[in-house]
Amino acid sequence: MPTSHKPRLTLRELAGAALERRGTQASGARVRAWCESWHAGVTLIILCLAVYLPGLRSIPPVDRDESRFAQASRTMLESGDYVVPRIQGKPRLNKPPLIYWLQAASAWALGDGPGADGLGEWGNGNIWVFRVPSVLCAIGTVLLTWRLGLRMFDARAAVLGAALLAVCPMVVWDAHQARADQLLLLTTVGAMHALFACWKHTRAAAMAPAAGVARAARPPVVWVLTFWIWIGLGALAKGPVCPMIAGLAIVMLCVASRKVRWVWSLQPVVGLCVVAGMVGPWVWMVGQANGWPEYWSVVWHETIGRSAEAAEGHWGPPGYHTVLLAVLFWPGSLLTLAAVVRCWKRGLGGRRLRAGRSAEMFLLAWAVPAWIVFELIATKLPHYTMPLYPAIAMLSARATLAATSRGCSTARKIADWFGYSIWIAIGAGIFLVGAVVGSEEVWAEAGVMGRLTGVLPVVAAVMLLYVALRSGRLIQALAVALLGVVLWCWIVLGWAIPSSPIWVSKRIAVEIAQLPRGASKPLALVGYQEDSAVFWMRGRAERILPGELATWMDTHPDGVAVVQTLGLQDTLTSPLGEAHEAMKRAHWTRLFDVGGYNYSIGRNIFVRGYSRSGD
Repeated sequence: MPTSHKPRLTLRELAGAALERRGTQASGARVRAWCESWHAGVTLIILCLAVYLPGLRSIPPVDRDESRFAQASRTMLESGDYVVPRIQGKPRLNKPPLIYWLQAASAWALGDGPGADGLGEWGNGNIWVFRVPSVLCAIGTVLLTWRLGLRMFDARAAVLGAALLAVCPMVVWDAHQARADQLLLLTTVGAMHALFACWKHTRAAAMAPAAGVARAARPPVVWVLTFWIWIGLGALAKGPVCPMIAGLAIVMLCVASRKVRWVWSLQPVVGLCVVAGMVGPWVWMVGQANGWPEYWSVVWHETIGRSAEAAEGHWGPPGYHTVLLAVLFWPGSLLTLAAVVRCWKRGLGGRRLRAGRSAEMFLLAWAVPAWIVFELIATKLPHYTMPLYPAIAMLSARATLAATSRGCSTARKIADWFGYSIWIAIGAGIFLVGAVVGSEEVWAEAGVMGRLTGVLPVVAAVMLLYVALRSGRLIQALAVALLGVVLWCWIVLGWAIPSSPIWVSKRIAVEIAQLPRGASKPLALVGYQEDSAVFWMRGRAERILPGELATWMDTHPDGVAVVQTLGLQDTLTSPLGEAHEAMKRAHWTRLFDVGGYNYSIGRNIFVRGYSRSGD
């Protein structure tokens, strides 16, 4: 009776593979077998948890998108209205509902009680319960990328590509955010995974003998349905982004291969019916609830409007995303440029698609057209190109293994060393971020020796990276960088960022929680009206204009007014200065002063709390 061969890979062999030591052919086979087994999947999950869990509970709600998403999901759960997301009674229709449903389900399962002091039963306003879906989506994305890599390349490239995606700063930071982008990333990878399965099947059929090709050209129905279901989920996650990426990839595959008939094997008519059946009911209910003109106005603004004009000042020149990629995809950006060039030659180098180059061609079709679109639209935010990162991760991993197999001769070229120097400098800058965002008081108390203790590990990491690249050990350099990112997450995300003085809303919430009945008092926000403050106050804080403060004071004599100042000395002729004067004339008592850095507007601010009774 035949027995299955399990990958018995010793720790020494695995370390040798990471350090690129030459071993026997049998040892290399065991490394590949391990990369294909569930052991590799578990290792990737552990890696994800090592970089996603630090700071998940300790980082306060972030302005502005995360606080808006979380508050809308909380309102959905509390009101029982699962059709229209709302914040303080106002519809928030600029994003579809799937992320709100997931976050509301997470808050229901884990608990979102206010606690005795109003700061949340879990602390930090319970923001972490709304972040759990993002963490789970990020882990699912990494695993799907690994499985897709196994279909495309060497199993070692699959694991390396998934690991590079898991630890890149863009994905790590976004996994800590209660937003829709990790859900979009998951749905995009799922859709592209299914699309590649269909594409690979049709390509294999096209290169097969003539007999039976017509029957084999149609991909399995399960993959076709999976593709359209993922497209529907992507539309429910963040509108047209996922369908756009898949559609552009299909167009480029048709142009590059000079084959169009294979598109009909995706059964587009059936697929559109599936997507319409998933998205249509919610669209209909929203249109009926809020009115079709208002809803279509929001849709137009979020699609065409954002493409034509920069929304909320988020502008950037063409090349914005390309420049940021070197930082946001670090350490995977080591050979990204070389990977794209190599892939272009292998996937599209000839007049016809070469046998065995379907994976390279597919990854280019995934990344390049959508990247050009994101570079051309007016509104630019760093996370817009994140759905393309899995394709870039697989290309970079494959190029790294190819460069390793050729030896270290390329590492001695001047052009290579110029790129390596930039890569090391970026890594050193990322590792030193903790010294910038950490609490000033903590660093002041650390003294000279304490600061050296924080800088010396960075110097050691840079030296290790230099030595590894000097000897041409690219995978070893990436292994050092991966370990450095894990340590960075525990230090910066787990300690430095939570202890930073930038969390003005949290400091206001703590001051109010210390007042008698502070968890139930009416609140007014004047001047400082960030969404994180609304989330901390569980939506009961009213955002009013300075001229409306007097009326609010008469209506809420037992309330607390939080008024932004213009600095240590208020200007009496300004609206905010007049608001403070109104407080003095009404004999409201100053309760507290809070100062800090408002990162949403990029400057230091001061706020002052008032109450009529002084308690």
